Amino acid sequence: MLNKQPLALGQVYFSQPEMIQQSLESPEPPYVIDYEAPKILPFMSGWDNLLLPKKQLAPTLKMLIEQHLKRSRSLLGTELPPVDQFWIQLIRGLASHQQLVVVKHFLDELPPTDARQLLNDVRAVAAQFQIIVIMTTTQESVFNSFQSQVIS
Repeated sequence: MLNKQPLALGQVYFSQPEMIQQSLESPEPPYVIDYEAPKILPFMSGWDNLLLPKKQLAPTLKMLIEQHLKRSRSLLGTELPPVDQFWIQLIRGLASHQQLVVVKHFLDELPPTDARQLLNDVRAVAAQFQIIVIMTTTQESVFNSFQSQVIS
């Protein structure tokens, strides 16, 4: 729960990073994607970092991979841009049927145009896969724009 309200599936919410641990009530631990500590193996390619068997991927996940990781499939983990690292981690979470995803620090670290695009794409994915995404940020502009969804 954020703001003592139940979270709705298919939505993106915002939180200050330090409030996530204090305010999140969930029966299962969230799937965390952290800009500062990405779960990316540096010596493996973008595709291999997905850690998913190619033959067992759902068509919707294949579409996400084509849409967001087409150019970085053969790049090593050390060469992957942060946005590609994000998509690899999110697709792994979707493949393992995670329903609550916490995205730490990505909005604060990306250039504004990339952050805006990521936010739009994440909203679409949240709605499509009926997951809850909580994005942490320290940017006041994000809080002001989405004040009704922010932890108080």
